[in-house]
Amino acid sequence: MKKKIISFAILFALLVAYLVPPTSPTVKAAISDVKMVAAGSYHTAIIKTDNSLWMYGDNSSGQLGDGTQTASADPIKIMTGVKDVAVGRKTTVALKTDGSVWVWGNN
Repeated sequence: MKKKIISFAILFALLVAYLVPPTSPTVKAAISDVKMVAAGSYHTAIIKTDNSLWMYGDNSSGQLGDGTQTASADPIKIMTGVKDVAVGRKTTVALKTDGSVWVWGNN
């Protein structure tokens, strides 16, 4: 009886794997001309070759820097003239080309 149950379970799993095609994640938006990427625990920063900063992900502490606390699956342009960026769990730090440092999120 035990062998029949195991055999049936294996057969069922194989049938499901055959009939249900694998899915891949849906890409919401693609971004090109990427110079640098910094990934935090729940959000990501991208500096493009034109030195613009783009952010997406969790925003519960304002870590995207767009003035809201609304998460975004699509990259949002935050500012221009960014030389470097670092992200933490809920904080973002940007070094601009003029030497100024900008910090936002859960400071």
